[in-house]
Amino acid sequence: MLLFWSKGYEGASTNDLAHVMGINASSMYAAFGSKEELFKRAVVRYCDEHMTFFPAALALPTMNQTVRAVLAGTIDLVSKPGYPQGCLTIQGGMATTESIRVFLNGYRNQGEDALKRRVERAKKESDLDPTLNSGDFARYLVMITTGMSVQAANGTGKAGLKRQADLALRYFGYKPLRHSQ
Repeated sequence: MLLFWSKGYEGASTNDLAHVMGINASSMYAAFGSKEELFKRAVVRYCDEHMTFFPAALALPTMNQTVRAVLAGTIDLVSKPGYPQGCLTIQGGMATTESIRVFLNGYRNQGEDALKRRVERAKKESDLDPTLNSGDFARYLVMITTGMSVQAANGTGKAGLKRQADLALRYFGYKPLRHSQ
């Protein structure tokens, strides 16, 4: 998982993958069938281990809390000490095969759809303007978090990412992260 996270799908060679797992390439293929299947399993593990903040954020009672938790969780994920900077589902899909791109888009679309449903709930609860386009709001938040991931991979540190999040929160009409406890 970490090798794919740091190098992306195409950048992680079969030999590198076998080496980090402590097996030879033929054993890797026997166990996983293909590099693509290994990558898909790595993405599932990544989401299970590192994306737990996302469903927790969606369950929060207000959209303000949800947006803040999504941004704070993204910052923590993409700037986590001891791990590659950025997001595996973004890094892995930058330059890759069509089947991997479709697989990763499916994962990202699930997240965007979950955000859209959360926005719909907020509108029904009078927590957001009922005329707001739910899909556009969800896509905009995904665009912000995706951009933060790319920025982290390019060397922007946690403080810089928090400033980006604070700017987005300001335009949502919410207080900056630095003022939250």
